[in-house]
Amino acid sequence: MIDDLLLNNKLKALLGEKTTKSANMKSYALKAAEYLKSKDGELLKTVHLKGENLGYYWSESEKKLILVPRKAEYYLLPWKKDEMGRVFLFLPHFLLSGVIIAVDPDEIDELGYN
Repeated sequence: MIDDLLLNNKLKALLGEKTTKSANMKSYALKAAEYLKSKDGELLKTVHLKGENLGYYWSESEKKLILVPRKAEYYLLPWKKDEMGRVFLFLPHFLLSGVIIAVDPDEIDELGYN
């Protein structure tokens, strides 16, 4: 009987842990979704870079050229173009981080809204 109580308590603890993890993941997903909207609440357009494989682009967040996949899913940021006429794209990494790169508008294939 004591073994049954211990097992029952362990199961309750595991279920509580799973519920907490599930709630945390949902919270992270909602927060990440907010980053994919403009200040006005509009969704950001999804784009790919033209070409195949990888390419070097200026990272506004890291202040250097970085190697990124061209066929990744980027989000077009609603910012003003830079002095070279480039637009800014956000490439998310994991849930709440990512890089921002500057890209010539001619190098972008718009996919629409995700």
